[in-house]
Amino acid sequence: MRIKHLSLRNFKRFSELDTDLSEFDCIVGGNNSGKTTLLQALALFDFCTDQCLSRRNGNDEIQVKNRSISPDEFYVLPVADPNNLWTDHFTRKANTYIQIQITATFDNGVQATANITLNFNRYSIQLELTDTSQTILRELANHTISYLPVFSTFLPQEERRTPAVIEDQLARGSVNSVIRNMLLDLKEKKRDQALLAILQRSFPDLEHMEIVFDELNDRYISVSYREAGRSKEFDIFSSGSGFQQFIYLFGFILLRQPDLVLLDEPDVHLHGTLQRSLIRELQRLVDDEEKQVFFATHSRDAITQMNPSHILSLDDGVAKRLQVQFDVYDTLDELGSLEETQLTTIQAFRRVLVVEDKSDWQLLSILMPKIMPEAEWQQVEKRLALCYAKGNPWKKDMAHLRQQLEQAVAVKGKPLHMFVLADRDYHPSLSELREGRNTDKGKINWHIWERSARTNMCSGLPLTATACSSC
Repeated sequence: MRIKHLSLRNFKRFSELDTDLSEFDCIVGGNNSGKTTLLQALALFDFCTDQCLSRRNGNDEIQVKNRSISPDEFYVLPVADPNNLWTDHFTRKANTYIQIQITATFDNGVQATANITLNFNRYSIQLELTDTSQTILRELANHTISYLPVFSTFLPQEERRTPAVIEDQLARGSVNSVIRNMLLDLKEKKRDQALLAILQRSFPDLEHMEIVFDELNDRYISVSYREAGRSKEFDIFSSGSGFQQFIYLFGFILLRQPDLVLLDEPDVHLHGTLQRSLIRELQRLVDDEEKQVFFATHSRDAITQMNPSHILSLDDGVAKRLQVQFDVYDTLDELGSLEETQLTTIQAFRRVLVVEDKSDWQLLSILMPKIMPEAEWQQVEKRLALCYAKGNPWKKDMAHLRQQLEQAVAVKGKPLHMFVLADRDYHPSLSELREGRNTDKGKINWHIWERSARTNMCSGLPLTATACSSC
């Protein structure tokens, strides 16, 4: 049972949002674009279904009940003021209560809507279903969603907690405060070896992990590990943040066994190699365990591991999924000309900046903020997708590259425009070089540095700034 469509109304920054969902989605976008908000909406939906679906005493029949919950009990999304959950913080309009609506459409066709209002400083929750048969109600009651916020480091010591305390901390997202308790429970459920296997795939030197607690003699839970070539065992508190992050993520997933996993920046503290390992392990959950996984990230390394059609881009309150013709995209990818992170920008703004290689772009990034207002350059940079020519652009067929990009991203509406920066490379006639460029019917703007040596390119920067600003 997977969610294939999500609809939000009046929740935080989204007055209205509709988006299709796949089994494995990477959510990208700028700061404050709503990545975390989308994940929180799904966590809130799960909280509402859990609160509203209850079993009658003495039998397995499930019924749908409305609930009224105090802010203290509303642990799923703690906020300073309950109004903060509503768009623009308005919970009423005139004499009408404004509803937060979170609608999930499942792959079996069932649609479930969680409605939340704020009434006398209490949250009123209603659950509406298009099918209220006991079969569907059981499926929905058994469907679980787990939200893991940004990782926090482990505590140096942990006493054994009661199941109620552990469950409360896990539900509140405070996984780091009960990580040793969680691992002990994992061992008691005989799932600790599954965690060890995941860790060993990403940390090959790991030989052993031991979880020990004697209720009669121990006050604290001991969790230690040993690496190849080292005779001494170390407590997990002394391990690196990347190792701790993997324990945090996959220990929680193995213990809770959620159907849908929500991860907020799971790549924090992970270098590129571990980020790639993380994506592979998440893909295993989707392929082998039939789970659904959504994660929000800013990481270029993580994004480039994703199939472009599984990248969901949030911009100006709108969710867009990349539309890619893979035969053309694969060709560009093999050439190293284009990274997946640029596809969303191309689709949104239809502007591409072409430079020879990364060193040209790095130099341009340093110089441009010095000759135009920094805020203006930031806006220009946001709108420009970057493509590398892998050689001097005037020696290559830029019109063909532009057409390939347009086909790859399936751009509809406005044509794709390209701005090309090229070195002169000691060509004897600058005027001849400039006049001979193919503009592809005005869709390609060229700027060739006037000086032969690239170190003297500063003389042409004012013209470059003017051209970039028009993009």
